[in-house]
Amino acid sequence: MNGSPKADEPYCGPYGHQYGMPMPDEAPHECAELVAARAVIAAQTVQIRALDEQIVALTRQHEEDEAQKASLRRRVSQLARQVYGTTDESHHADREHVDDLKKPGTGHPVTSDEPGDEPDAASASDHRTTPGTAGGSASAGPPSPPVKPKKLRKPGKKPGGRTKLPVWMTQREITLDLPESARLGPDGRPMEVIDERRSKRLDFVEPHFEQVTVIQLIYGIPFQNETRVAAEPLPSIVSKGLPTDRLVAHVVVDKYDLHLPLYRQETCIERLGLPLSRSTLMNWCVHAAKAMAPIQKAIGLSILEQPVIGLDDTYLPVLEPGLKRCHQGRLWGYQAGEEFFCEYKATREGKWPAAFLAEYHGTLLGDAYSGHKGLFADGDRTPAGCISHARRKFVEADRLGETIAKKALDHFTALYEVEWSVAGRPPDEVLAARKAVSAGVMDKLETLLLGWVAVERPSSATWIAANYTIKIYHQLREFTRDGRVPIDNNAVERCWKTVGRGRKNWLFAGSARGGDWAATHITICQSCRLVGMDPYVYMQDVFAELNKGRTDYASLRPTAWAAQHQVVAEPA
Repeated sequence: MNGSPKADEPYCGPYGHQYGMPMPDEAPHECAELVAARAVIAAQTVQIRALDEQIVALTRQHEEDEAQKASLRRRVSQLARQVYGTTDESHHADREHVDDLKKPGTGHPVTSDEPGDEPDAASASDHRTTPGTAGGSASAGPPSPPVKPKKLRKPGKKPGGRTKLPVWMTQREITLDLPESARLGPDGRPMEVIDERRSKRLDFVEPHFEQVTVIQLIYGIPFQNETRVAAEPLPSIVSKGLPTDRLVAHVVVDKYDLHLPLYRQETCIERLGLPLSRSTLMNWCVHAAKAMAPIQKAIGLSILEQPVIGLDDTYLPVLEPGLKRCHQGRLWGYQAGEEFFCEYKATREGKWPAAFLAEYHGTLLGDAYSGHKGLFADGDRTPAGCISHARRKFVEADRLGETIAKKALDHFTALYEVEWSVAGRPPDEVLAARKAVSAGVMDKLETLLLGWVAVERPSSATWIAANYTIKIYHQLREFTRDGRVPIDNNAVERCWKTVGRGRKNWLFAGSARGGDWAATHITICQSCRLVGMDPYVYMQDVFAELNKGRTDYASLRPTAWAAQHQVVAEPA
């Protein structure tokens, strides 16, 4: 048969050696191309194995680097707590979970890694629903890590990206042109403008003073002095004084809102070519304080009408006349809603808040200061404790190396996660969420603290923190009984932050009257901040109203003024 292989040749089939089948009892024969391909495959296999080993080594090195970075971050966090304090910091990156309780807004129970803390069926069924969910049984399997809710953006906070310039801003144009020699075309003829490219730039015009000449026209009959009519003088907070109301507002806001001391303002004014002494500037502040004092009083009366008031105090150094030294005066602050009121008193005695709150019947939120006890002796006022004050003592214990305090901090974290989930909701919804989750957390926290008080050393920071918390535990629970009560008193303390900056700048008040004037301006500026209003603009507007003789001071409060003129900062 034609094309048949010879007896001494192997059969390779019609498609060559690669697909042919060798004859029985004969050694296979490979072509040179197949041998070369197998050699290439073997070499590539060796390379792939080498690359796999490199990937494993790099992965191991990456894990070691990440572990080292995490260790360094923890060390930096510890150093930061030692230097800057621990008020608002989380206690540890790898915090434990609270057992038997669900996290708000998730479908996973909050569990504990401690042995013997497995949730039973009864306790699990008590907390199957969370705020904002329809309920359902807990999923099986290992617990998921806690997910911190997104922080709410504060009103008026601008989003990222390039700033859009407002349309009301003064505008001017700069035209960039080419010289005539560069405007000639290839044929030598001048070219025409066919388009333009515009871009926005932001410039700064140095502040300056203006001299305003006020002319009062006088009418009468010539050569007769009997009848004369003159225009009314320009009204001003500093009557017959040098400054306009706008300048007075500028000095007041710079000192009591931005806390720029008068001697620095004196330097800035001198650089603009005008010699004004700090005593003159202080005189203007005094006139402004006396004019705004009735509005300050109206703010205090408005706060007394609220169902819940936050109470706190801070120190204010006051110079003693003739002794060249300061004593520790006090600013007593009261906050409710979007209003803040403070007054200066010489001491920290409890009689001062008792006098201010004599006719008040409601809930007082504050710390465990012993001077507050007299406020609740008659039973007309309900005490509410500050969770933040209790938490800080456990943060300090953890910072000192007593890691057992982390268990209490986990419970505090669970309480605040509930507050994050219901922020901005009506009081009835807030109370429902607190009863569903926070009440159970408070029960377990109380059990934990009572155990520590019984077994821990009284000299340990953990025992001190637990003992302090247990003594005021009934007051700390008040927020789980009333949805209007905040979980802590941080709103008042935030108002004191600017006062703390002021003490570092202007150092002290010159007298007791200076403390009263400072309290007036701090009340106005902080109330403006709470409603998102510029105190500089507010003071100009209110000065104008006071100059007209208005005496309805309640309607001139920052909160009422913002509502009337719709100047409350809206979320961006």
